[in-house]
Amino acid sequence: MEGEKIADLRREYDFLSVDIIPADSYQGVATTTTLGLGVLWLVVASQDETLVYDLTKSLWNQGNRKLLDESGALGRQVKPGSALQAVPIPLHPGAQRYYSEMEQPSTPAPQ
Repeated sequence: MEGEKIADLRREYDFLSVDIIPADSYQGVATTTTLGLGVLWLVVASQDETLVYDLTKSLWNQGNRKLLDESGALGRQVKPGSALQAVPIPLHPGAQRYYSEMEQPSTPAPQ
């Protein structure tokens, strides 16, 4: 799909995004423009804040990052900085705390 067809669908379904599949993500396929859907990890609002914080933190650990990077071009596009783009529902307080901490540079310990 291209151009106005994509624009029409996005106007009707605002949860859709325009995504680029990099060349050779699939053998012999050139760079392709397509529609995409975000992935949401959902928990009930009453879930313990510390548990949700720890779950969110575990999603972004080095082991998972390595798996995403090794999975190919699409996996390498999954980044914490884009995780909160166009989220259609409020974040759980535990997830919000994790992402807020990520945004703040860590302060070195006094010596």
